[in-house]
Amino acid sequence: MRTGTRTARLWSVLLVTLGVMGAAAPASNAALRTITGGETELHVDINTVGVLAADQIYQLILPPATVVYSFQPVATFPITGGTVEDTTMLGTVDHSGGIRTVKCDGLCDNGYTAQLDALNPKIAFGNQFTADTNGILTSPVADLVDATWETAPDGTIRYEAEANLNAGAALILNVYFGTSVFQAGQHIGHIKSTILTTTSYIHHPPASAPTVRTALVPVYKECGTAGNPATGSHSPPLAVDSCAPGHAGGTAAHFGPQSSGSARLDVVPYDPNEGIGPDVSIQVTLSDVQAGDGSDYDPAVGPDLTFAARVRLTDLANGNSGEEGATATDMDLPAPVNCTPTSDPALGSTCFASTSAEAVLPGLVQPGAQAILQAFRLRVADSGTNGIRGDTDDRVFAQQGIFAP
Repeated sequence: MRTGTRTARLWSVLLVTLGVMGAAAPASNAALRTITGGETELHVDINTVGVLAADQIYQLILPPATVVYSFQPVATFPITGGTVEDTTMLGTVDHSGGIRTVKCDGLCDNGYTAQLDALNPKIAFGNQFTADTNGILTSPVADLVDATWETAPDGTIRYEAEANLNAGAALILNVYFGTSVFQAGQHIGHIKSTILTTTSYIHHPPASAPTVRTALVPVYKECGTAGNPATGSHSPPLAVDSCAPGHAGGTAAHFGPQSSGSARLDVVPYDPNEGIGPDVSIQVTLSDVQAGDGSDYDPAVGPDLTFAARVRLTDLANGNSGEEGATATDMDLPAPVNCTPTSDPALGSTCFASTSAEAVLPGLVQPGAQAILQAFRLRVADSGTNGIRGDTDDRVFAQQGIFAP
């Protein structure tokens, strides 16, 4: 069959098919969701693949869609956009990629005798799988039956359906390829879609998480590195290498023999009536902090140490609108720590900080933003050999941990 004749017949069948396809109008109170991404998986019916192959007809997945083969082929089509009403699925879910149907003579080593591309597929109105056929116009490929969908609290729509070959598409394919193997209702496979919308964001804060409290212990250099190779081993049954002696961290401040330390972060709830919060209070206490010569550590006029907690902020105060959910890049929540010498010559300085997140890092906690702060690496650094806090020669000498006597 010549290509021109085949295309002319394709046109006529497509026009008839589109005439009966129709489209339901959305409800007057429908709230359309803008689609931002996601993907649709087509779990292909292996029996249908066998029926087509018996007539030397094969289907290929076109990029950027992908396919993997295990028990059955699974094709994945990236979702690129669209709008949909999540209670009725009225609208379209746009995809990239496509399906190429080909027919071969013999083993396909001489190329294809016919080829038909279905590109940029869409889920339309929740009950049709359509595509641009050979670049001519959009036409139905499959009827989506037994469809189910639900919208998660984060705005993500989960959609599933069985895809059966549309009657018009079966007619088109039989005419185009000069065959009769395509049948109306023929099972193509199972469709599973994860549809992300502008509100799709997983943000499930806990019911309560008001406090992070930890002891502070001396820092020791990691053992088993190029700069600190292992020199021995721990006693059984803990069969790991060890470094003797252990090298304490810090260059200027050190724990004395009577030292103790703690750090605490507490949520200050938002109270618009009182004009306070939301905030996170920061409390740090260290005792018996000594300099290298055993004297009280007090190198500067003003703050002498720096407390910091590494935090990962997830909240609903992102984007140009300031109302989008997202996770920010990791940052340090710092606080200056003052040290005061004691009158006891056997006891080093007492160091203390009492401040808040908004005082040292404004904007970290905002009203109604539902901020989740993952806190890790709570630590305290000295002022280094130059006695200047906050520059590059500062060294961490205390970090969160426990002591088991």
